[in-house]
Amino acid sequence: MNQRILKSILLFCCFAIQSAPADTVALWLFDDPPGSSVAVDSSGNDYHLRLGPDAGIVAGGKFGNALDPDLLKTKDAMGAHRYKAEAALNPDDTNWTLECWVKANANMIGDNRIWGLSGINYVEYGRYGQGQEFKNSKLRTGGVDQPNVLQVANRLIPVDRVLGWNRPTGDLKADQKFHHLAVVYDSHIKQIRHYFDGKKQFEADGVWKSVYTGGEPYDDVVFPPHYPMLQIGMRDALQHWDHHELHERDRHMKKFQGFMDEMRFSDDVLYHADFTPPASLATPALRVWPQVVSLVVDKTNASRNQFSGLELSATGTNKIAWNIQENIPWLQPSATQGVASSTRQLVNLQVHADHLKPGKYEGRLSVDSKNKNKSAKTVTVKLTVLGEGDVRDTGDRKQLFIDDRFTERAENVEPEINQPTKFRITVDGKQDGGQFPLYTFFDKDRGRYRLYYMRLGSSVHCMESDDGVHWEHFGKRSGRVTLENTDEDGKPQLLQPNGEPYDMFHAPPVQSVSGFRTDFPMIVYDPHDVPERRYKAFHELNFGFMDGDGYELTPQTKGKKAEQLSGVYGYYSADGLHFKGDGTRLLPLLPEHLFGAYWDEKSQKYFIYIRCQNVESGRLHSMQGTQFIYRKGFKYSAAEGLVDTIDDETGETKGFENLRSVALLKADDLLEPWTEGVNPSANDGSTSYATARDVNMVLSADKWDGFKDFYSCFPAQYPWAEDVHIMYLKTLRHFHPSRQPWFPGFADLNGPLQTVIALSRDGETWNRCDRKEYLPLGLMDEVDRGRTSVGGGIIKVGNYLNSYYWASPQIHDTVPMRDEYPLEGKIKEWAHSQLGIFGARQRLDGFVSMDADYQGGSLTTPPLVFSGRRLVLNQNAGAQGTIFVELRDVNDQPIPGYELADCEEITCNDVTWEVRWRGSADLSHLAGRPIKLHFKMRAAKLYAFQFASD
Repeated sequence: MNQRILKSILLFCCFAIQSAPADTVALWLFDDPPGSSVAVDSSGNDYHLRLGPDAGIVAGGKFGNALDPDLLKTKDAMGAHRYKAEAALNPDDTNWTLECWVKANANMIGDNRIWGLSGINYVEYGRYGQGQEFKNSKLRTGGVDQPNVLQVANRLIPVDRVLGWNRPTGDLKADQKFHHLAVVYDSHIKQIRHYFDGKKQFEADGVWKSVYTGGEPYDDVVFPPHYPMLQIGMRDALQHWDHHELHERDRHMKKFQGFMDEMRFSDDVLYHADFTPPASLATPALRVWPQVVSLVVDKTNASRNQFSGLELSATGTNKIAWNIQENIPWLQPSATQGVASSTRQLVNLQVHADHLKPGKYEGRLSVDSKNKNKSAKTVTVKLTVLGEGDVRDTGDRKQLFIDDRFTERAENVEPEINQPTKFRITVDGKQDGGQFPLYTFFDKDRGRYRLYYMRLGSSVHCMESDDGVHWEHFGKRSGRVTLENTDEDGKPQLLQPNGEPYDMFHAPPVQSVSGFRTDFPMIVYDPHDVPERRYKAFHELNFGFMDGDGYELTPQTKGKKAEQLSGVYGYYSADGLHFKGDGTRLLPLLPEHLFGAYWDEKSQKYFIYIRCQNVESGRLHSMQGTQFIYRKGFKYSAAEGLVDTIDDETGETKGFENLRSVALLKADDLLEPWTEGVNPSANDGSTSYATARDVNMVLSADKWDGFKDFYSCFPAQYPWAEDVHIMYLKTLRHFHPSRQPWFPGFADLNGPLQTVIALSRDGETWNRCDRKEYLPLGLMDEVDRGRTSVGGGIIKVGNYLNSYYWASPQIHDTVPMRDEYPLEGKIKEWAHSQLGIFGARQRLDGFVSMDADYQGGSLTTPPLVFSGRRLVLNQNAGAQGTIFVELRDVNDQPIPGYELADCEEITCNDVTWEVRWRGSADLSHLAGRPIKLHFKMRAAKLYAFQFASD
């Protein structure tokens, strides 16, 4: 049988058995008032088109107004689109028809996109001239020797090749009139047909496939093609950096150069043969926009109030009457009835919120067009009443995601601790140096980085660097720090009896009394104080103590009691090398370890962090930092009398076995006695060591920590973001004889030490996020296998942050983990030399990030206001991930022009990446207005955001 006859029979049969009329999936009349941001879908299915800056409603359509997809004409930007096309708009191997009226501009040339899904499935009109461009076009159109073609592409399948459906069509430029274009897919005979002004131009065989979405859970991935983006009058742009493609010529976004009117998409075959193009598809209807009205009342700042209204206009007729029915006690429309025309009419909505409490409210308006054939339109009204503290002012300051402050809602986005990178340093040209880093900072006066370190049981030294890697001692005596004090007669005490200067471990006498024991010193760089006291040093002096076996070692105190002398003393310096003191006791307790101190600008106080013991009562005069001491000669078979309990009911919070904790004191002057955060019991002589009874304990171990405590910490106020305090927290994992192998010298205070981080907004309330290790231990054949201890201070070197740590192959008290891990070879060299300082490099702001995995996720902030003019992110989406940012109002409604569809894709790694919407980063007109940030992420890390002023 003749193939043509067979197709005709099949076509007739298919047509005969179809009983259900075609359903209109979407109908865009483009009769919206000029200046509208939306082209309303008149089908009733609410598939409204968002109009970008390159697309606009203009007069001069076939049946009223029309869409100009290339309104700007000077650059490429987003046009008419749906960011995520629904399944009904993503045709597959079922019947469908796409039709519209189009009119060409006089200078139309090249590819002109009419309809497309993510640049994969599309219909476009090709207008080609003469010469080389015409020859090139023949290659693109399968050799069609004609300047006017319709290009229909279904790129997911090799049907007749991509060019198989690119065929000649009518000439849009033959006149200055609108012409009707239709593309029909007949699934019964697997055929595409194209009609120009009702006349069939070509037919082509093939199976149409939808744009792949993957189904759940892949259908909500961040960018096409995992879900299709619908573009009308433009080609896809979202997968490009800034909506502008790199190409040898302009207009690679293929904007349709002309007008488009009355586009209809139907789910059936509407045309089987030549036909007379339809008249206007519009019926008299009332256009009501928006569907959701967002209102904001700020009771703390009336200038932040946000009111809007309804836009009413008529389509398919010159006039249409309307009325509004509402039963919302707090809402008053400026008009409740009227007559709409083709010109936009605005009905303002007034809010009466005097008696409303802060919170969220919602109501509905019914807008009736008095048309019996049209149902009333329902408009949702959302109101948020803001009260004190409901909006956070971020100003132009950087904000970090160290807690839930900036997370109102998150889906598959979680906070993650990020480990630094270890590196080696050199000191005086060699890879060696002191054993324990105390404090590092950038000295503004000298323009160099400075690092203080301690040789255990010896002295404190200072060195400087220009890059944070290559260090050198400076000053006399290899940067050794010296101290002087005054005796009771006010005379300076400069030298030891052997003629050597006093230092941190051989400190000058206090009130003419020597013979005390010193401990870890604390160094502070204090730019808040006067230059003469820019540098400060502190340590505890113990005039009465016991050794590890409980034997009292009391020096001669010249008639004074030990509790009158023991405590913390301070010194000051102008150069950081030569320190002076006056013998003032700052704290009458022994912290056992001074951690760090800094000036807090917000509270106008110095914050001082010390070790304290999580003990409910006092009586601590011998301190080994653990609840149990296993005495010399301990055996499981004969433990009687060889196990001491430090205190009954040890924990300040019952059930906690772990003692070492962190306390916070405050002061107006670091060199005057510290009293804030110190309780009266500290002065009654009942205890030598600081306990939770005596000082303000702010951080202690809990039951999730197991048998470990907080051996030490080094706190800092993070200067490169707002409200960030960071603490390098060293944990000591206590071994226990019931579970760990016994070895000589075993006590439950032996075990590995490791650094984690704690973070705070105010320096008082701390969290450890996921509690993962921050600085990991090395492998068992590496020098840092036993402990890592990060010193105080953070320096910024370019886009990175450097800290410095001490490493050791031995666990606490310099004992081996097991007998098979002795100190041998290079490990022995490290353990018995003065080597030990390493560097830890972190990206700027990189301690914690909000992470989305490859499946993608989202994060929405609470309401905030800003004073900057552009949004910058510290982020790492790399080459595999993506980040999009949407600005929303406090009712979670996207702000037009700043939706996900408007945002340039972020796919890179940067600490100050500027976010742009439609090619612009300027947000100054939104400054002071409460908004939310909504991040759509996949395989990405988000560290910080800032509304920068520069």
